[in-house]
This record gives sequence, C-alpha cells and structure tokens, in this order.
Amino acid sequence: MAPVMNSHLRPFGLDLGPLQAAAAYLPLHFVSVSIGLTLLIAPHGIAVFWPATGSLFAFLLLYPARHWAALFVLAFVGEVLAHTLFAPQIPTLVAVSLFPLKFAAALIGVAIMHVTVRGPISFARLQHVLGFSGAAAVSTFVCAFIAQALSGPFPLGADGFWLGVQKWWIGDFLGALVITPLLLTIGFHGVSLHASSRGGRTTTFAAFGVLALLLGTVFLRVDGAPTTPLDVPYIVYPVLVWIALLGGPRRTALAAGITVAVASLATTRGLGPFHDAYALQTFLALCVLPVLLLQAVMAERDVAITQARDSDERYRAFIANSSEAIFRTELAEPMPVTLSADDQIAWVRRHGYVAECNSAFMVALGVKEAQSPIVGTRLGDHPTWSRVYIERIRDAIHNGYQVRNIEHVVHGPYGLDRVLLISMVGIVENGMVLRFWGSGRDVTAMREAEQALAQHDAQLRALATEITLAEERARRKLASELHDGPAQNLAGMAMQLAEMKRKTQDREQLQLLVETEQVLADTTTQMRTLMLELAPPGLHESGLVEALRWLAERAGKQQRLVVTVEDDGAPKPLEDQVTVLLFQTVRELLQNVVKHARSKRATVRCAVMNDALTIDVLDPGVGFEVHAIDRLPTRQGGFGLFNIRERLKLMGGTIDIHSIVGEGTTVRIRVPLKPQHGLFDEALRA
Repeated sequence: MAPVMNSHLRPFGLDLGPLQAAAAYLPLHFVSVSIGLTLLIAPHGIAVFWPATGSLFAFLLLYPARHWAALFVLAFVGEVLAHTLFAPQIPTLVAVSLFPLKFAAALIGVAIMHVTVRGPISFARLQHVLGFSGAAAVSTFVCAFIAQALSGPFPLGADGFWLGVQKWWIGDFLGALVITPLLLTIGFHGVSLHASSRGGRTTTFAAFGVLALLLGTVFLRVDGAPTTPLDVPYIVYPVLVWIALLGGPRRTALAAGITVAVASLATTRGLGPFHDAYALQTFLALCVLPVLLLQAVMAERDVAITQARDSDERYRAFIANSSEAIFRTELAEPMPVTLSADDQIAWVRRHGYVAECNSAFMVALGVKEAQSPIVGTRLGDHPTWSRVYIERIRDAIHNGYQVRNIEHVVHGPYGLDRVLLISMVGIVENGMVLRFWGSGRDVTAMREAEQALAQHDAQLRALATEITLAEERARRKLASELHDGPAQNLAGMAMQLAEMKRKTQDREQLQLLVETEQVLADTTTQMRTLMLELAPPGLHESGLVEALRWLAERAGKQQRLVVTVEDDGAPKPLEDQVTVLLFQTVRELLQNVVKHARSKRATVRCAVMNDALTIDVLDPGVGFEVHAIDRLPTRQGGFGLFNIRERLKLMGGTIDIHSIVGEGTTVRIRVPLKPQHGLFDEALRA
C-alpha cells in the first residue's frame, strides 16, 4: 500500500528512516494518549476527544509503508506506557488488545485515502477534505463498532450499545479532524507565521483573541442557565468561520483544536454548559468539520482567483506584445440581430467604441504616441477598421457576424501603402450583439514578395520561350544555309560524277565512280533529312495543320507510329512563334506516346471552339496515374510536361491530361486565337 504523498517530499523537512521516524513519533503518541486518558479518567471524565487517532493518521499518511512496522512497534510502547502512568486502573490487557485494532482502523482510513486522493493530501482542497473526512469517518466507525462489540455488555440491538459506539466513534473522529490537518500541513509545509492572503497578521491575532475570549466566557463559567447571548456555546461558531475565512488549514485546525481542548477540559472540570458527552461531541463536530470545509472552499476560491489573474496577465501580455493588431469593440447599447442591415450599420456607427487595443492597432492607424487616446473613441472614426466590418455587415449577418481574412489597403504618404489582412467576429448572446473582436496582420511584405515572385516567374517563362524561339530561328537559318550551300554543292558534284561516268571507258575507273556516286547520294539524303528535321516543310508557309500532317507521316516512317491528323477546317490564325511552340509541343507528346504508351496508334485533332484553338493528342495505350506527374519536375522525370505547361502559360493557354491505367491517355491543349506577340514582349520587358 503506497502512502498518499510524493516520494520526493520529506516530512518536516527531514529525511528520516523507519526507526528514526518511529522514534520521533513515540513521544507524540505518548502525549496524545495521555491527553485522551486524562480526559477519560477526570472526575467528570468524558471520552469526547481522542487525539492519538489524529496523530496516528497523520504519520501513516506522511510516511510510506516501509515505515509502518516501526511506527506500530514504538507506538505500541507509547500506548502501554501512557496507560501504565496515567490510567493504571484500566487493565493493561485492554490497552494491549485495543491498540492493534486502532492501528488496523487507521490503515483502513489510509487505504481509502489512497483510493480517493492521489498525491499529497492538501486540506486547502475541498475534494481532499471530503475524502479525508469520509475515510476517517468510515475507519473510526469500524474501530468503534468492533471495540464496543468486544467490550460492551449490551447486545447489538440495545440502545446502550449504539450509544457506546457513537461515543467511541465521535471521539476518534474528532481527534482525526483536529490533529491530522495540523500535523499534515506542518509536515508538508512547515510552520509559517506570515500573513495569509485573506487577512493580515493583526487581523488573525485579533480573531484568535476573540475566540479565546468567547471560549472563556462560554466554557469557564459555573453551571447555570444562560443569561446573555454570550453564554450560548454556538456563539463561538461565527468566530471559527471568521478564522476559516482569514487563514488556511493550519490556522483553521489550530482554532478548532483550541475549541475542542477548552470545551473538553472545561467539561471534565464540571464547567460550561455541557454535562452530556453526546451533546458536547455534537457541538464539537459541528464546530470542526464545517469550518474545515469552508476554509477549503475559500482556499480553492483563492487559487481560482490567482489562476484567473495570472491568465488575465498572460493574455494581456500576449495581446500587448503581439505583432498583429488586436482590438475589442463594445456596443454602448447591445444591438438586436432582428434589425435590418441598414439599421445595424447605423447602430454600429453610433454605438460602437474601441474598448481595448494593443500598440500594433495604433501603428496600423498611423498613431506613433503610445498614450494617444484611442480607447473610448468610436469605431466609425477609424476607417481602416470600420470599413471592413461596417461595410460588410450584410455579408457578416449571413456568416454568424464574422468576416475573415479581408484585405484592406491603408494608403500612406509617398505611396507607401500597406496591406492589412483583417478579421472580425461579433459576440451574440440572447439575440443581441454585445461586442466584437478584431485582428489585423500586416501582409505588405508578403504581398510584395508574391508580386516579385510572380514577376520573376513570368520573366523566366518568357525567357525560356524566347530561348525556344531562338533555337527555332537558328534551325531555320541553318537549314537555309545547308540548302543554299552544301546541298547545292552536293547536287553539283552529283552532276559532275554523272558526266565523268559517261566519258570514262576504263571499267575500274567506272566502278570507282559508281561507288563514289552512291556515297554522294547517301550524303545528299542525309543532308535533306537533316534539313527537314531542322525546318519542317510548310510550318511557316502552310500553317500548323500541314506541319502536323508532315509530322504524322514522318512518325510513321521513322518510328512506325500510325498518326491520324483530324482538322475541322476552320481558319486558325496564329502568330508564327505560337505555331512553332505548338508544333514542338505536339512533337514532344508524340514522342511520349512512342516511349511510354506502348501503342502503335495515335490521333491528333485540331478544332476551333470559342475563339480558342484546341489540340487533342489521344492514344489507346497503357495510361498512367496523372497525379504522379502533377508536380514539379524531379530527377525521375517530368521536365517535358513542365516545359509544355510553362510555354502554354505564357501564351495564355492550358493543358489538361486525362488518363486511365489500361485504357489510354488524352492530352488537350487550348490556346486563345489572339495576337500573342505583345504578350511575349511584355513578359520579356518585366
């Protein structure tokens, strides 16, 4: 069984082993039993209060289970010594037989505490006080019932038996309620004379002085009928409540202990208003338990107030130091949500005022002085904020009185405008708008960075396209130079070789000329192929469709891909550079069909729809997962489609890929039929 405490806590600030702790407990138990026996054997003795129960509870809760055996042995020694010295008329056998029962009952209480309370018990917490009270009540009742059953001469059904149980039980219970809180709080927290949070030292001393005066007045008088209100014993109850309101568990337990001690000692001497043990026990129980519960409630209230104050301070520090502009607007008169939008706009303008704001809010207004009187001014006097909410009330009404992430431009001097991202939310209770909170974040730098990034992206896209067009111009120039230079020379050489063959009679020379003529013919074919690759015929003269038909024929001869070109016959006016880019795009898509689609057929469809040219490239191949390539290019590929997409963006076009694994792929290219040359120039100048 583990103790109800953390292992790192050291009771009374001392690291005591089992024997040391038991040795320290021996005199305390001896004194506690002696006080209880003195009250019991006095001339008017009544066993109303047994302090040894409280001290035993306290030490079992303070120390872990490995200490309990030593505590049992030395406490047993103290019990026997106290009975021998202060109550020799009580048989020693009775003390010897009852102590194990009392110790076992205390262990039951500790076990219940272990179930109901986790960690060190604190009498400043209501749950702990209730748990301890319940555990003490159950364990002491079990002890009283068994002890009375073993020693009482009455049968269980007799009234005398139950009166004996009550007498024993309440005596032990009062001992636990008075002594245990005092010892536990001192054991865990030490002795403190500092003023409490709810009352100063002078007030506390005054309360104890009044308590002592009333106890003396009530319990130190000779028996007689009450003649004044001060003679009524319950007059001390308001003072105990006062002390519970002023102090913590130590002061409350001390006050309760003083009350119990004075009342018990006075009664044993025949003084005070009580001659019946049961009436005195009832009075003391009503004095001790309620005030312990009350001080726990007050302590928890103090903790809650402190936590709320700390939370408020953290909140205000967060608001004050936030880089976002934060403010709270109150409505001097709550606004009914049933009003029309126009009436609500007028209401907010008339009754809305700034109740709270941070420095960032004032900076957003262009206010530099921290002490400027912003708080208390009307929200309508601050256009930066009022426009966002007031001018959007119609939309906010349908959105739960919320507007979020609204961009608002604050115009500054010298063109230094700032962009604020503003949100507001209204607080609605019982059909009335009470207030609304607002926040604004300066996103000027972010927007400027986005614009710079977009401009840079457009420049890169235009530059890449210009490089592609420059490459095409270089191809055309090289093809023209090959046609006008080397190709003509090769044709001339072929004519000369033919003339030499006609005039040569030597068979060996003739054979050599034939072989040379064949090499020249192959070279001429290669030269023509190279010129066709560099500058497809008809691309610049006949238009895109004719160039695509030539490309289809070329793919069939070189790559054995049957390509069908379909055209709707509508005019397709395109800039020359757009024609080149579209031709290269279709050529790359057909190359992808050859490489990846595992198909021998493909279709290219050209059509004009809604002032835009649409080109579809279809294949019945294996298909693929589109999302796998719908990202930036990586080392594994994707540069081809990325390049195509960037080209089309510059032309104002789009590319849409639809593919199903096992069923084929359709790529749709869409380009507006409008002059594009100015767009290229504008992008390059950016």
